[in-house]
Amino acid sequence: DSSGRAEILAQGQGVWKVVTLDSGPQTITVTSGKVSESLEYEVLGNVGGFFKAGGPLYYVGAGLAGIIVFVILGLLVVALRGGGEDYDDEFDYEDEGDEPQRSAAGPSGPAPGPSGPAPGPSGPAPTPEPEEDTSWIQEHRVDDDGTEWAESEDGTWFYRQPDESEWSEWTD
Repeated sequence: DSSGRAEILAQGQGVWKVVTLDSGPQTITVTSGKVSESLEYEVLGNVGGFFKAGGPLYYVGAGLAGIIVFVILGLLVVALRGGGEDYDDEFDYEDEGDEPQRSAAGPSGPAPGPSGPAPGPSGPAPTPEPEEDTSWIQEHRVDDDGTEWAESEDGTWFYRQPDESEWSEWTD
């Protein structure tokens, strides 16, 4: 006999195994023939006992709780990884109300066309700039700052800044 939900199993000569499903203080009385023995003990709850006490319904509840935790973790990962991707779409929707409504009626006639001559270039075509005469240059260099250096046939050096078009003679 026992208090609470327990099973008492005989293991052999004077050896008994007690399996209980309730936690807390318990009392058990074992009677065999004319001998009777009572014992009080404390049962601490554990996960295995919790599921055995509840039966299959507790396993279903634990499975549902696991699925809920898995879904919440998945949503959290998606929110942390791609949180900024949807903000561009919000701006696209704001402009939709600004467009004029088109009527469903058919065309109202030909659209007005342009009046007068078609636009085109005005004035004469631009003339290309004449190419610079570089036949006098024996050696040509460009500095890091864009200054051009050129040596003439007689050994005189000339320079030109990037914003200038004329060459200047270099004197020490």
